[in-house]
Amino acid sequence: RRRTVVAVDDLPAIGPFTGQPMTIGKGFSGDIDRARVYTKALSEQQIKAHVDGKNLSDNGLLGDWTFDELVDGKFPNLAREELVAEMHQQVRWVKTEEGGYVRYEGGRVEVPDDPLLNFSRAATLEAWVRKRGRGGLVIDRCRWGTVRGFRLEIIGHG
Repeated sequence: RRRTVVAVDDLPAIGPFTGQPMTIGKGFSGDIDRARVYTKALSEQQIKAHVDGKNLSDNGLLGDWTFDELVDGKFPNLAREELVAEMHQQVRWVKTEEGGYVRYEGGRVEVPDDPLLNFSRAATLEAWVRKRGRGGLVIDRCRWGTVRGFRLEIIGHG
């Protein structure tokens, strides 16, 4: 597997809001093997260590969806009992010897709205992806046309 840091950004604050689920892969074309959400900004050194396969502290880890198993039609959150994820529309779970991943063909995986997702200080969004075509939204809980929420998006070919 090839690992690449897509972006490291330091934003002063995230504008919180409620009433909308968090989506993983909405409009994305490709495969997502893991998605993680931290409620703190990881340093560049911590991110590099993680990319290199070294263990990271789970301090601040809110969500960790490995997509390795499907339990009663939902993907468990390995970081806590809350925030389980569910497939919607054109999404297919692919089981492998090493675990599993989600193949996106126009659908999404959704984590229902929860007060835990309403953080506003800092965040790190991580995803292990294999894109096809132009990519798309990887992790999204952003209100369109505003600065409220958070989003990780891959745009363009290559």
